[in-house]
Amino acid sequence: MEVIIHSFLVIPFYESEVLYVSYELMDLLDDYIEAIIVGTAIAKKDFLVTEDREILASREEIKKKYGIDIYSYPELISKYK
Repeated sequence: MEVIIHSFLVIPFYESEVLYVSYELMDLLDDYIEAIIVGTAIAKKDFLVTEDREILASREEIKKKYGIDIYSYPELISKYK
């Protein structure tokens, strides 16, 4: 667990901007945990890598509304080869 904490930036899901955007995302995503994950990327203005089908299916709408890119792992690898 300590390796994960030192390897990744852990962002509390209860930050107000994350919560606000996550709630908005419930119009697109059925799962609140998925909304928190995407909401965190939006709040931090960073891209997201996921294999979640629902998030990937909604990525064009998310990019249009919030301006972040969402990639699958294979897409990310091919983009930065």
